[in-house]
Amino acid sequence: MSLLEVNKISFSAVQSGTKEILRDVSISLDSGSTLGLIGESGSGKTTIARCIAGLSRPTAGTIFYSGINIFPETRNRAQVGTAIQLLFQNHSDSLDPCLSIQASLREGIKEKFNTNIKAQLTELLKLVELPEEILDKYPHELSGGQRQRIALARALSVSPGILILDEPTSALDAITQIQILKMISMLQRATGIAILYISHDIATTSLICDRIAVLHNGVIVETQDTEQILKQPRHAYTQATIRNTFEKQ
Repeated sequence: MSLLEVNKISFSAVQSGTKEILRDVSISLDSGSTLGLIGESGSGKTTIARCIAGLSRPTAGTIFYSGINIFPETRNRAQVGTAIQLLFQNHSDSLDPCLSIQASLREGIKEKFNTNIKAQLTELLKLVELPEEILDKYPHELSGGQRQRIALARALSVSPGILILDEPTSALDAITQIQILKMISMLQRATGIAILYISHDIATTSLICDRIAVLHNGVIVETQDTEQILKQPRHAYTQATIRNTFEKQ
């Protein structure tokens, strides 16, 4: 059984009448794997992330985490707790500007560990490749790449089973993007966490994902292993996306 199973979820929003954003979307995510979810802006990628994390309610379908029905049986989310962590595109929003980095990280750690918080802080910083001196700093004192790493560390501090990354590198420069992508791959190997990586960019997605699901106009048009989807894309939208992406490089 997959760690995450999203089965035919739909989502409608009321905007000058009812607007259907997602239609019969199904994806699955296995433990220790990384699934890429790509699509153009407005295709519904973030809505899927919010539905999985419990921040939005689908209008139909089911969502299971580790065999537990968390939609429509939303009362079961208490059993899941902090096992699903969502990191938004604007990573700075996840950090309280009034708290030091140490205070922000300790908030998550204290929920899982009763002793040796200092050792846990040190381990978290090692995972995201940051020095211990950064603990005494505040978010405004860090670079964009450092804030992204701290946001990742904060999400990892509660030992989640699934990490959802929504456009995690879009606000970063090209060099920092590559650094963050390498770090995400390293984190996945080191922790065995399952990752749902959301992006509009199939080139960066293909660097770290085992499989890729393509979302177009609120519908998953195909899902394949990364190598296969790059070599033999089935859907016309995927073919055009790959052609347009790699012709520019």
